[in-house]
Amino acid sequence: MTCEVAIANRLGIALAADSAVTFSGAGHQTTYASGANKIFQLATNEPVAVMVYNNASLNGVPWELIIKTYRKKLGEGGFPTLRSYCDDLTQFLNTCPEALVTPVLKRSASEDAYRTGFFYVIKSLIAAQPLLEQKDAAGADLNTAWEAASAEFQGRLDGAEVVPSLSLEDLNQALVEALVPLSQEITEWLQDDANAHLLPVVDTGAIARMAIASAFKFGPIFLGTGFTGMVIAGFGRDEFLPGYCDIRFHGFVGTRVLSTQGDDRAIDYENRPSLIQAFARQAMVETFTQGASPQVWKAVSEAYDKWTAEVCRSAASAAGVALSEENIQNAIAQNRDSFTEGWTYAVFDEHLKPLWRVVAGLNIEELAELAETLVLLESLKEKVTLRTQSVGGPIDVAVITKSEGLVWIKRKLYFEPHLNHRYFQRLGQLNGVNHESP
Repeated sequence: MTCEVAIANRLGIALAADSAVTFSGAGHQTTYASGANKIFQLATNEPVAVMVYNNASLNGVPWELIIKTYRKKLGEGGFPTLRSYCDDLTQFLNTCPEALVTPVLKRSASEDAYRTGFFYVIKSLIAAQPLLEQKDAAGADLNTAWEAASAEFQGRLDGAEVVPSLSLEDLNQALVEALVPLSQEITEWLQDDANAHLLPVVDTGAIARMAIASAFKFGPIFLGTGFTGMVIAGFGRDEFLPGYCDIRFHGFVGTRVLSTQGDDRAIDYENRPSLIQAFARQAMVETFTQGASPQVWKAVSEAYDKWTAEVCRSAASAAGVALSEENIQNAIAQNRDSFTEGWTYAVFDEHLKPLWRVVAGLNIEELAELAETLVLLESLKEKVTLRTQSVGGPIDVAVITKSEGLVWIKRKLYFEPHLNHRYFQRLGQLNGVNHESP
């Protein structure tokens, strides 16, 4: 896990990220380490950077290696908008050298996606027809349930398009290459005692086809937990106010990487003079920006339902009026939105709006300081409340302006700079100061 923050106004954008990485070992043992780099300059001579969160690799290939290879390929080039960088990075992943992302790796990642798709299909079929879980059900009833559930699911597949980042040609090729091996794996799974009652009624070839198609059409639904978030921040060549684009990479399916777009946000002159956005761990940042933690917002909603009902019952009893529980719950539901809107706008007016005004007037140094402080607060909260280290370690801080590009405010190195003058000479930089990402 991690905590990363982007804070911007019309002068520039500040990025801050912790250094913690999480590993899950045998027996689900979780270990933590610090020292990971999560902020990188994306283009050599352009005011644009990238922050990585949630997963440090793409199907086993370190993102640090991918980003630096992409940066070298990009050379002196750049793009007019931040979204163009997202599109080009995605295209690079689809066409990058086989030595970086091998065909074997893509095939292995795709097979994993198809297997995950199979379990998604099975869960969907059972949810539609719970009878399929009953081992003692009659064979004819199981067969009827299977046909109904599979027909319904196939209808969903037929009505869905391939995810835009993937390829229909890859889907057709996968149905040729992966159908038989996956069918065999499904048969072995069904031979297990817990699932053997389904073997006589299930068409393994049909499930395999649905599983493969699901990876191409519904992949973001069930492949999302292991995604890598990429925040591309700064300025495109045609952009004079800073912003960021959020894109998520879920892994290779076929020959292409499955990606989904997150938010695009940018400073403007009309409605958004500043912005504060956290990625991954957000509790303390939301507490700072909204005046209350997400848990408090949830508690207020639950308290409204509980105590409003109590007030209605007490008032009805005191007045000698009979109110049914249905009428009470309907009245609460009718007024819930107005209640939430009322106190939400009060928080907005008293807390968030003044904060935005203050951030809009900060200088670059203050933007960087605030970004670092918010990451530090998240790290401290987790340390004293959860006793984990999934957010922590040295905090890297960088700022990006249109004129100066990316400038490091704080940056960890895994080596002593004064012992590595040749490293800085190779980068063509003076005085031992490196403005490029590690």
